[in-house]
Amino acid sequence: MNSLQVGVDLLIDLGNSRVKWAMKRAHEWVVGAAVPRIEGLTDWAVSLADQERPQRILISNSAGPAAEATIITWCESQLGVAPKIIRSELSGFGVHNAYQNPSTLGADRWLAMIAARHDSSAPAAVVDCGTVVTVDALDAVGRFLGGVIIPSHQTMCRNLLAQVTHLHADATAGSNVFNLSTGSAVANGSLMAVIGGIDRTVEAFIERMGQDTRVVLTGGNAARIAPLLRCRFSEQPNLVLDGLRIVAGDVT
Repeated sequence: MNSLQVGVDLLIDLGNSRVKWAMKRAHEWVVGAAVPRIEGLTDWAVSLADQERPQRILISNSAGPAAEATIITWCESQLGVAPKIIRSELSGFGVHNAYQNPSTLGADRWLAMIAARHDSSAPAAVVDCGTVVTVDALDAVGRFLGGVIIPSHQTMCRNLLAQVTHLHADATAGSNVFNLSTGSAVANGSLMAVIGGIDRTVEAFIERMGQDTRVVLTGGNAARIAPLLRCRFSEQPNLVLDGLRIVAGDVT
């Protein structure tokens, strides 16, 4: 790692399944390919070998304290920089956090709403499709009104199969409600539960916040979910990283 040069910011979105990163080069942000969260750290370090050494590292962590400790150690040992872990706050960057305990709101949700608010002052349903699916309501004055957390379809399948061991899921099944095998019925039933949960939650948000409510879709499973949604949406694959950029002071 000695070939890295000092001077830029590195942003890290540490999720339950993957890690995404972005680094500024020549006044432009380069977004790296997502890698497995822990297993990919060594390969990720190699991929940074021709980049500039970061001066600051900002991290969004939604993977828990053990993963956070691991990536802090990794940043210090591999890059020689102590990272800043972003936490949710009561208010900041145009967003007011109405959570009962604001600090317990996941940083990824907080940052995604900051990015959505920066893009437009219209009400928003912010949908992040990862290992869990979060759907959060942000009104026209930037108040976070609350949201829901839904297991991803993969998580639903795993939990069902752990409880009912004689079943199986067909990972190759297409998107279909007319399933003619148990495996495809399990896989697609889980997927349709997620789709229905998102659509119904968005409908409730629109009823409360108005017809101008926009739906902002992000997350690693967004491509799988997007074609099946009834609601209109815009897809922003790096919404959490965009929020980190705003917090880092790079976006005006």
